[in-house]
Amino acid sequence: MLSDGPPPNLLKKAGVITWIIFKCLFIIFLVASVFIPATGMTFIMEGADLLVFGWINFLSEKIPHITPNWGGIAMALTSLILLVYGGHWFLRWLYSNWGERQASDTPRL
Repeated sequence: MLSDGPPPNLLKKAGVITWIIFKCLFIIFLVASVFIPATGMTFIMEGADLLVFGWINFLSEKIPHITPNWGGIAMALTSLILLVYGGHWFLRWLYSNWGERQASDTPRL
């Protein structure tokens, strides 16, 4: 006998446990963000600050020195357009054939 998955009450319990774990981790993060600077270990917060906001300083220094390669940009845009068009065409073909297969329930080679 095939099962349709776990029973709904098990899924509900798993969701509740996940939510409790998420809330506990969030509370630990909030407490740590208050007490770590109070202990004098500001380097931890400075490291996190550099990871999150350091790219702004990096970009402000590097963007004025960038010279665009227009051939590379044209090739990237052309490739992107072809990828999107080809993917759309393939998935449209796949979806139309998938519906036919399920309607007839006969294996196709």
